[in-house]
Amino acid sequence: VMQDNPDCLVQAQAISCLQQLHMFAPHHVNLSSLVKCLCMNLSSSYLLLRRAVLACLHQLVQREAAEVSEHAVALTKDSREDFIPGVNIGEIGLEGALLSLLDKELDPKLCQDIREILTHMLISMAVGKLSFWLKLCKDVLAASADFTTVASVDTSQEEEGTQGDDELALTLAKKDKLHPFPHPRWSTRVFAAECVCKIITQCENVGDAHFDIALAQEMKQRDSRDDFLVLYLADLIRMAFMAATDHNNQLRLSGLQMLLILIRKFAAVVEPEFPGHVI
Repeated sequence: VMQDNPDCLVQAQAISCLQQLHMFAPHHVNLSSLVKCLCMNLSSSYLLLRRAVLACLHQLVQREAAEVSEHAVALTKDSREDFIPGVNIGEIGLEGALLSLLDKELDPKLCQDIREILTHMLISMAVGKLSFWLKLCKDVLAASADFTTVASVDTSQEEEGTQGDDELALTLAKKDKLHPFPHPRWSTRVFAAECVCKIITQCENVGDAHFDIALAQEMKQRDSRDDFLVLYLADLIRMAFMAATDHNNQLRLSGLQMLLILIRKFAAVVEPEFPGHVI
């Protein structure tokens, strides 16, 4: 009844009540319905409602991160509509939606809550969904690289006529529409770089195969579903360079830190095709 009330304060209280109920009597809460409610209000224009949603999500992902993520994707696929305007959870997941929200959120406390939620989800699931998480981080960092390239176009080309400018504008507009993170803020890009470093740490805690290309390739042949960090080394280096060469000082520092971690973790990895040499 409270959830159906049009007043945002009542809706926020309803979510808080469900959060308490899930904490003390989880078997009485339909997780799928709760996740749907949270997704629908994740980008609400009401600050109190967003606070209630993120507080509830923060609690849920500490215990059931994978289930929450799966429910969010399943719900959006079933409904065939975007719960969050301009964000397709079915394509970029709840994690991507939270990253998009982080890029738009202005409240410092909520930004911190989103970072903590994403960190919990990363720690719980990143090793099992390596390609997904790395693509998410790469999309954020690559978007900034694209923007920098566009911003530095030589203005002397203006004399070639307006037709080229119109075509470029249409191309960029189409690209922005298709890209999940068009022109992210530097703080979002820094967080994406930090996430990559956290992913490397999580992989290090799991096993040696993530840093042994020969072992990783052998295990990949046995089971194609297995995924290993070393197989994404080119992408990792590319992301680190994108961050390290950005115009923002803090992002450059994060990129350099990522490069340092990559050098330390992969310096001794043997190149299978050239015995006696490292990659």
